[in-house]
Amino acid sequence: MPSGTHYPRQAPAVDVWANWAAPVLAVEATVDVDGACTPLVLRRGTPTNGAWSATVTGAGTGCHRHLFRFTDASGAVVTYPTTGSLGIGDAACADWDASRPPGCD
Repeated sequence: MPSGTHYPRQAPAVDVWANWAAPVLAVEATVDVDGACTPLVLRRGTPTNGAWSATVTGAGTGCHRHLFRFTDASGAVVTYPTTGSLGIGDAACADWDASRPPGCD
């Protein structure tokens, strides 16, 4: 998974996007925000090379840690970032932090 992002920096509804590019199909894609998972939908491309997105709510205030989680056709789980998490929040919320959301498995 080459990248993931969100926009705007913070709002009641935030769009999240991640790219998947691999020879193996992505069969499941989610964004984990503070331990709550939201399914990602393939918006552009194919399940082997595409852009996936969702709109998450409830992040209008505070700092919210998130990561993207893809499961490929072989059952392997791939996350972005591979370590730590990204932050949804104002300037006091670090773009990246070593902590991970509690998980939504």
